[in-house]
Parts: sequence; C-alpha cells; structure tokens
Amino acid sequence: MRKKWMMLTVLGILLFGSAMSAIAAVESTFHGQFRVNYYSLSQDQDIGPGTAAERLRWRPTWDAKISDDVSMHMQLNIGHIESNTSNARVDQSGAAPAVGLRHAVLMFATPEIGGKFAAGLVPVSDKFGDTLFSSDWDFNPLTLAWLGKIGGADVRLATAKLMENNSQKDDDVDAYVVDVDFPMGEGHNIGGSIYVVRSGDGITTLGDGDLGDSATENYIGIRASHKMDMVKLSGFILWNTGTIKNCIDATAGGICSGLAAVGKDVDNSGYAIKLEGTAPLGPANVGLMFITASGDKDFGATDSASSFITPMTLIAHTGYWGYTGKLNVQGPTDTGIDNPLNIDGAAYSTGSGVGYGIMTLQAKADFPIMDRLTGYAAIGIFQHMDVPSGSEKSIGTDIYVQGKYNVAQNLNLEAGLDYASIGKKNEAYLDSSGVLVTKDNNITLLFARLQLEY
Repeated sequence: MRKKWMMLTVLGILLFGSAMSAIAAVESTFHGQFRVNYYSLSQDQDIGPGTAAERLRWRPTWDAKISDDVSMHMQLNIGHIESNTSNARVDQSGAAPAVGLRHAVLMFATPEIGGKFAAGLVPVSDKFGDTLFSSDWDFNPLTLAWLGKIGGADVRLATAKLMENNSQKDDDVDAYVVDVDFPMGEGHNIGGSIYVVRSGDGITTLGDGDLGDSATENYIGIRASHKMDMVKLSGFILWNTGTIKNCIDATAGGICSGLAAVGKDVDNSGYAIKLEGTAPLGPANVGLMFITASGDKDFGATDSASSFITPMTLIAHTGYWGYTGKLNVQGPTDTGIDNPLNIDGAAYSTGSGVGYGIMTLQAKADFPIMDRLTGYAAIGIFQHMDVPSGSEKSIGTDIYVQGKYNVAQNLNLEAGLDYASIGKKNEAYLDSSGVLVTKDNNITLLFARLQLEY
C-alpha cells in the first residue's frame, strides 16, 4: 500500500510539474476594466418618474500566447450589479447570472493561407464608425473570421451567428462581413464593405412582438478619411436594401400594423451618409459631425418604404454612436438611463421610430482644465426624416458636459451632467405608457463613474 501511494505521489508531482512547465511556456497577460457608476435622472412628472441608482461592473480579461501562430483571448462580464445582500448572483433583470462570458477567441495562422483566423465569441464592429453594430456594445457573435492582406488591401472576411433559437429550425440570426481597406499613408484611407444580416423564421423581429417573420438586410458602402494639415476629415455613404417576410404583428401598433403590410412581405431601401471633421483648436480638440439616414412615414404601413434599417434593430437592440450622452451614449452614461437612437430612428428601449430615419448635427470639444483634470462638452440636434401625420419630426436637443480627473495611474473619475430637451409628439421618445408624449419633456441626468483600466 505504501509503494502504491508513493507511486501515485510521484505521478502527481510529475503531472503537476508538466502542467506548470506548460503554463510557464505560455506568455499570458491578465488585464481588464473595473467600474462603479452612479446616476440620477429627473424629468417632467407627467411624462414618467425619475430614477437614481448605482451599478458595479468588472470585466476581467485574459490573453495567452501559445506560440507564434496560436493565441487566445477571453473576457468575462460581471455586472451591472445593483444588489448584494449575500452574494451577487443575478443582474438587474433578476434572471441572468451576474457573471457572463463576453469574449472567447481563438486566433491562429496557417502558413499556406497567410493572414490570421479568429474563431469563437469574437468582438465585431462595423467599419463605419460603429453606426451599424459595435463590439463595444456587445456585438460579440459566434464567428469565424479571416484577417489578412490581398495585394495592398487590408481584408476582413467573416461569418457570424448572433443567435440560435432552435438547432432543428431555420430561425437563427446570421451575419456575413466583407471589408476591404486601402491604406494610403498616415491619416489617409479609403475602403468599402458588404454586409448581410439574415434572420430565419420564428424569431422576434424588430422588437415589437412580431411572429413568423424572417428578414434579410443587405448593406454596401464606401468610406474615406483624409488628414489635411491639422484637420482630419472622414465620412461614408451606405446603401441598404432589405425584405421582411410575412410581416405579422402579435400586438396592435407593431411595426407591421398597417393593413397593407399585415401578412405580406415588406421591402425597404435607403441610404445613410456621415461627414465628420476633427481638429485641434488651441489647447482643445474639436469635432463636428453630420449624419443622415433616409426614412419613410409609411414604413410598416405599406409593402415598401424608402427606409434605412440597421442590423441592431433586427435584434431589438441599438447601435451606439455620436457625441452626446442621452440620445447618444458615452461611457459614463452607459448605465441603463441613456435613450440612444439607431440611425434608422429606432429608440433603444422601445424600438419606436424605426424606419423614420434620422438627421443629426453634433459638435464636441475636449480640453485641459488643470493638471490631471480634463473637460468634455458636446451638443447635438436630432430629428426624424419623415414621420406619420400627427407626429413631429423634431426629436430634441442633447447637451452633455463632463470632467475627467486622474485619481491615480489608470484610475479615473468622470462626472457631469446631460440635459435633453425632448420635443412633443415624436416617435423616438414615448412616455411610460408607451404612447406619444403630448408636451415637451426636459430631462436632466447627473452621472459619475470611477473606472480602473489595468
């Protein structure tokens, strides 16, 4: 018996030593993001109640280099946590686990093909300024991607599955990505992309309780950036065509509630344009941005509409972009009280306004105030391109101001306020009952975020 235990002990030591040697041979780094948020929102009482809360979120990240050709990346998402009487096990919905897997990426190269492959839960962003979909905002589908060079062009090819509702049915949501960019020296670039997002039968489409729908949305676009002295100019033009099959509403007032569209195929086609310029101005850096996307008041009421529809709208979510903090979103306002819009006009929390398009002009400035303290200010004006009778095109004006104080190395405290003046009878901002607001609504948002990047 003693000899048996000695043999097992020796074997265990050898196995442990081998494992430690293998781990030591792997180059790995542990890093991430830790944040604590606070916010307080007040608005007109007959529009809806104010809110105030605190949130905690931690995103531990691990990167490992196995060899020159193979590496791994993993990121967990812990939070937003709003209660902890004993152990924080659920998020603010009260259902999902507080700890989730956000990224899980295997990266590898093959000498025969060249470039690099990425497989797993891969962070994927569009090449149009995160106006369609963004990995910063959880667009992390199960993906197989290839990144490499063809001639002098940088190329990304990817196929991605956003959700799989039933492995026996064609009810998944799939995305296909082709990006080609031609670097033309420092600060200069021109590129183009083709994206296809397809949802199969049986999933909820457009976030309004539709049943039996499927949708295919296609995108083709070009983009360019050019640095001229101290001024950087950039922009894009996108064209979108799509079809929603057998559009049937489960609830009244949904996206297909118009009699001409119920139970029929609904086609959409539209454009989106962005122009942006940034430059230093004294000690400050300033930016001016214009975005428009076509809209049609008849979207959902007839079998065709001149509307631009984003991929994030198909999965009842929102692509985040822009300079301000309420009708757009900034990091410190990413706490559940922002109400950002897609460029197709859809509001984050309700999906209302989808298909009516958007036009927005925004300006920003970031500037030093004193040692370890910087400031940021932005303003944006928003309106729909087209709305049904009885609604207003104007969405509102959003003003954002914040200060950022460097508490210690990699640790920053950001705090400020956002004031949004929301116009009445607009499709993008409904009251707490889900109906059009019949009076102007003034919203004041106070926020603070303590964040460590390590």
